[in-house]
Amino acid sequence: MKKILVLLIFLSSSIAYSQIEEITKTKVSVNSIGLDYRFEGGLSPNIGITYRRFFKESKYNLRANLSLGGNNLYSDQSWYPYTGGNFLIYNTGDSNTPIIGVTETVYQNTAYQRIEIGVEKETRLWRLNFISGLDFTIGHRVSNRYGRITEVELTEVEQNGFKYNQYGPKSSDSTFPNDDLNYLNSTYNSITVGANFRGGFKTNISRRLYATAFIGVRAQGQFLIREKFDFKNESYKDHLPIKQGGNSFNFDTFASLGLHYRF
Repeated sequence: MKKILVLLIFLSSSIAYSQIEEITKTKVSVNSIGLDYRFEGGLSPNIGITYRRFFKESKYNLRANLSLGGNNLYSDQSWYPYTGGNFLIYNTGDSNTPIIGVTETVYQNTAYQRIEIGVEKETRLWRLNFISGLDFTIGHRVSNRYGRITEVELTEVEQNGFKYNQYGPKSSDSTFPNDDLNYLNSTYNSITVGANFRGGFKTNISRRLYATAFIGVRAQGQFLIREKFDFKNESYKDHLPIKQGGNSFNFDTFASLGLHYRF
């Protein structure tokens, strides 16, 4: 009787241990989410959120990314009226406003949102986890361009013991851009479609955390869907010509660093 009881206890323990072992094996992290800090060609650094779906006993995984970014470009006249700036001078022949300063582009900025969906393959090389990936991309891009006309006057400036003449803001002008004689604000909305090819490495920090580093090339088409041109008024508007947008195709390079959490 004792032998039968011992045998039953042993069998029960073996079954329980097998079930626990099986549960432990099935609790493998098959998802991850993380942040990527990306350096884009021609754009300021941006932030992306990346999701990955892994498959058991497969070198391939799915990847989805949402990135937000943009850039800002300024001319010297972005500080105007505090400095003379690089505006062009025009004599109007009007006694009320004899001289105007014209800058077609005081500043230009771009903002974008992009979704990337693709496949990655992980390969073990020289004790390193090498990752290659191919993504389809689609996004939205908005560009703004600001030009302005302001009344200026010739002033005397003393520097290095010499007296110079330079064109500067007329003393009646105040803060940019409220007292512009006129301005042109151009807005371009576009859809972008393209593909990425990426190559990089992955390193495990812990059982849950891992880091990635990539460099890549993107081929992308940009298709204009809407444009808008706003003048302040009709004064001297011929000096700020409207520049129509259009479609384009280009190749860009990028690099990224990421930190990700498995769950």
